[in-house]
Amino acid sequence: MKTRKPSSRKPERRGSGGALPGLVCIPCQETMLTASVVALEKLVLPAGSARSKLRGDDAAAPKRNHGIGQLLENPSWRWVCFIDSDMMPAPDAVMRLLALRAPVAAALMFARRPPFCHELGRASGEVDLTRGPFEVDWAGAGCLLVRRQVIEALSAPWFEYPDTVGRRNDDLVFCEKVRRAGFKIVVDPSVVVGHLGRIEIDLATASAFWRAWGLEVEGVNGKRVAMVGPDSLRELVTAPR
Repeated sequence: MKTRKPSSRKPERRGSGGALPGLVCIPCQETMLTASVVALEKLVLPAGSARSKLRGDDAAAPKRNHGIGQLLENPSWRWVCFIDSDMMPAPDAVMRLLALRAPVAAALMFARRPPFCHELGRASGEVDLTRGPFEVDWAGAGCLLVRRQVIEALSAPWFEYPDTVGRRNDDLVFCEKVRRAGFKIVVDPSVVVGHLGRIEIDLATASAFWRAWGLEVEGVNGKRVAMVGPDSLRELVTAPR
């Protein structure tokens, strides 16, 4: 199938003072959900920052790499924040991720199809969504902020699809490269970014599903929540992610 190169339209500059500027990279198709467009336009960003909507028919990985190319062309931008075109970030989401001062920082997100897994993980197999920020081995790129020094320490292509079969995809491969280079990936579970499907999947929606399927340890209000992953749920849930 013929693909179109991501649009290289000049990024739109807007901002708010108080932090170093950067680039919000939004991989998208030719159309976007109105709710996401509104949420992205309301983002508060440091002065001198920009938004770049990378349109085209190809997959997310080449668009993310194209956004990194835009970052590297502008030495004043000190970070890139990838936000997918079906996400619902709060206006302060980027500023709160910047405040973590982590090499790579991610919001709490959920898959938009059952079982609504949270898109993060670590070798221990469990995370506590009521405490944080915490370090992880990987996080989805639906709302992922990466500092410039991390990008410069890695080689292109930064995002790529592996040949292996399974849940590993371009954002997991990117996170593996980040960790191999010695950088930490930190998730702030208080920065929750909704994921638009037929309904918006947020913490309340996902946890309600987990309770219904008996997948939750004790609940989400001040208590520990077990890591929910596709391997343990494959026999319970037949709907695709």
